[in-house]
Amino acid sequence: MNSMKYLQPMTFMHGDVPKRIVAAALFASAFVISARAEARNEEPLAASLVLHVTATEAARPDPTLRLTGRDARQQLLATAKLPTGESRDFTRRVAYEASPADVVRVDNTGLVTPLRNGKAIIAAKAASGLSATLPVTVEQFDQSPSVNFPNRIVPIFTKTGCNGGGCHGKSAGQNGFRL
Repeated sequence: MNSMKYLQPMTFMHGDVPKRIVAAALFASAFVISARAEARNEEPLAASLVLHVTATEAARPDPTLRLTGRDARQQLLATAKLPTGESRDFTRRVAYEASPADVVRVDNTGLVTPLRNGKAIIAAKAASGLSATLPVTVEQFDQSPSVNFPNRIVPIFTKTGCNGGGCHGKSAGQNGFRL
């Protein structure tokens, strides 16, 4: 048995190249080109930009975001409409700014946090120059909500397992606290 024949380099003639190898090479090169563009953080050319709260909210007649209370939070969505008709999530690709800045704070991920009662306009601007705005109203910021045991405390106990039979949920309770 001659083991040398297995060590010889393989040579392909033009007609011998399987179609699968060509298809795999084309796919790999397209993937590399796409990855390079993404690594440069290139932004697709968008035709329009929409700033909204939920994906189904765009058709609402009153687009005003309402935050009620000190603990209110809301995640914004920035959606770009491409010339091809596709929609792309631009939430992390835009810069947010609130005016006046002392009513709400918007972080770079689009999370809105109230700072005081009042009205403001949140603007989102893409690097391409597109922008969108959303009015926001903060109400009842100074009022402290009453603590609702079933809605606020029980979920905490459930998440940590404290309302089970091995903890405060047992019939005698634990450490003087019984549910």
